[in-house]
Amino acid sequence: MARDDERSYLTVLAAMFGVVITLLGLLVAVASSACDFRTERTQCFDIPRPALAALPLLPLATMAYIQITSSLATLRSYYLRGVEREIRSIAGSPIEALPGVLSSSYFDFIQTLVSLRRGRIGIRISGLIVLCSIMVIFGGFTFIVAMKMPLPYRAAMAFVYIPLVLILLKEAMSATIGGRSLFAKVLHRYVADPGERLFTSSPQTTGRGIGSYLVFPRPEDWHKWLFLPCAFGFGLLCSGRLPSNDTLMELMIAILVVEYLVYQGRYQWNDIRGLDEDLVHPESGARKRLPITHDDARGSVGKSTWLIAMRQSLAITAIVWMFYAGHGETGWILTTAMAAVWLTAIGYEALRSRKSTVNLTRMTRGSLCLVVLVGCGYAVRLFVGFGISGISPLEQPIAWTLVAAAWAFGVMFVSITWALEGLAHVNQIDDKYYYATGGSTGQPGLPLLSRKPHLGAMLSFLKIDVHFRGHLTKTEAPLCVNLKPFTESGGSLLAPWNLGLIMSTALGVMFNVGFFQLSWQVGLVVFIAALAATLVVIKMRIGIGYWFIFGGSVLVLGMISLTSGVLCLAFVLMYTLFRSNSYHSLKNPFEEIAKSLRSVRSKLFVLFVGKQTASLVNNCDPMQPPD
Repeated sequence: MARDDERSYLTVLAAMFGVVITLLGLLVAVASSACDFRTERTQCFDIPRPALAALPLLPLATMAYIQITSSLATLRSYYLRGVEREIRSIAGSPIEALPGVLSSSYFDFIQTLVSLRRGRIGIRISGLIVLCSIMVIFGGFTFIVAMKMPLPYRAAMAFVYIPLVLILLKEAMSATIGGRSLFAKVLHRYVADPGERLFTSSPQTTGRGIGSYLVFPRPEDWHKWLFLPCAFGFGLLCSGRLPSNDTLMELMIAILVVEYLVYQGRYQWNDIRGLDEDLVHPESGARKRLPITHDDARGSVGKSTWLIAMRQSLAITAIVWMFYAGHGETGWILTTAMAAVWLTAIGYEALRSRKSTVNLTRMTRGSLCLVVLVGCGYAVRLFVGFGISGISPLEQPIAWTLVAAAWAFGVMFVSITWALEGLAHVNQIDDKYYYATGGSTGQPGLPLLSRKPHLGAMLSFLKIDVHFRGHLTKTEAPLCVNLKPFTESGGSLLAPWNLGLIMSTALGVMFNVGFFQLSWQVGLVVFIAALAATLVVIKMRIGIGYWFIFGGSVLVLGMISLTSGVLCLAFVLMYTLFRSNSYHSLKNPFEEIAKSLRSVRSKLFVLFVGKQTASLVNNCDPMQPPD
C-alpha cells in the first residue's frame, strides 16, 4: 500500500508542477493585459487592483499543496525504509540477480540516487533548478505586480506574501535536506501521543480550546471595548456635533487596532508570563486564560507568541495605511496609543514578576507602582476616542484633564477587581479569614497570594483581618464568598478604588469647568454636587437611602452641567456594579444574567398558575396524583 502511495505521489507531483508552470504563464498573460501594465490604455482590461494583488495566491496555493505532498513523501520514505529493514531481518538472503542487494531494499537502494543529502550530484542540482526556477518566476511575477500597485497595496502584498513564502521555503528545507530531522520529530511526537484516544482530546487547563483563545483571548473583558466608543460619544457631546462617515470609519479602525490587535496581543503576553499563576488560580476555569494540554504546553505558548507578532504587524500596517489614506491625525493618535500600551506593559510585567514572601497583605512600593500603571490603559482608550471625536489632547491641553480622569477611573476599575480577586484567594473558617495556599502547586505551604502580591495589598484596605495558615489547601475550606464586609463598607476611604473614584470625579468636573469656561461659582456648585454623590456611594450602604441621595445629587449636577452629570453617573454606576459583585460573577456575567432570568421566569410562572399549583408542580411527581 505504501508503494502504491509512492507511485500516486509521483504522478500527482508531475501533474502539479505542470499546473504551476501553466498558472504562472496564464497569470503573466492576464496581468500584462491589465491597463495598469500598459502605458497606453488601449486594448486592455480594467482589472480591479485588489484582484491583481491577489493573483499570486493561485500559484502559491498550488506550491503549498506540492510542499504538503513532498513532506508526506519524505515521511513515507523513512517509514518504508524502516519496514524494509524489519523484513530483511526475517528474510535476509541476497537477490540472486542483484549480487550484494538484500531482499526488500528498494527504497534504501534508490536513495543513493535521489537523496538531496547523499544522492547523485546531477539529481540534486536538477531538483534545485526546479525549485529555484519556480520561486524566481513566482517572485518576479509578484514583484512586477507589486511595482504597478500604489504604495498601500505594495505594503499589503509584502505583509502577506513575504511571510508565506518564507514559511513555504522553511517547510521545503525541512522536507528535503532536513528530512531525517523531520521524521525524527514526527516519530517522537507520535510515540509520546500515538493518537489512540480517537475522539477524546487531551485535558485542557481551562476547558477552552487553543483556537478559541487565539481568536479572542479575553472574552470576559468585553466591557472594556465599550470605553473607547463611549469616550468618542462623550467627545461628540462636548463638541455638540454629529460624526461624519469618515469619522465613523476612523472610529471602527481605531477600535479594531487598539482593542483587537494591540490590547489582545498585550493580554496574550500577560497570559504567557503568568501561566504558572493561572494554572493554580482558584478561578482558573472562569478566567479562561491561555489553555494548554498537559503534553503540549510549548505548542500553545509558541502559537500564542506567533499570533502576538502577527497582531502587532497588522496594527502597524493599519496605522501606516491611515497615514497614506489622508488620516494623518488619527494615525498619530494610534501610534501614540500603541507605544503607550507596550511601554506600560513592559513596566507592568517587570513589577508584577517580583514575588513577595512576607506580609502579603501590606501595600508595598511595587504594588503601589502597579496600581499607578494599571490606570494608563483607560487613559489610552479615552485619548483615542476623544481625539477621533475632534477634541485631541495633542491640540487642546484641557483635554489632558479628562485623560487624567480616565486614568483615575482605571485605577478604581482595576484595583476593585484586584480586591475581589484577592478575596478569591482567601478561605473562611469559623468567621476568620486565611490565605488560600496551593497544595496543587507542588510547593506546600506557599500562599497563592505570594505570586500576586498586589492582590494581597488590596486586602489590606478591606475591613477584614486576613491571616496566614500554613499548609491550608483549597479543598480544606470553601473559598471566601462572604462579601458582606466589602459590600457594606467599601473598605477604607484611602483604598485605591475609593481614591480613584474621588479623583476621577474631581478631574472630570475640572475638565467641564475649563472646557465650557464655567464661572467659579457654578464650578463650585458642580464640584460639591459631584463630591456629595461620590462620598455617598463610598460610605453608605447600597440601598434605598443611597439611591435617593445619589439620584438627587446627580439630578442637580445634570441640571447645571449635562456632561458633568453624565461623567459622574458613569463612574459611580461602574463602581457600584463592581462593589456589589464577586470575582466569579464578574468573570461569568452571563451566568448571573441567566440566573436572574430564571428567577423572573419562576416568579411569573407562580403568578400565572397560582401558588398552590406551582407548589404542586415543583414538589410532586406529575405522573402520580397528590394524596
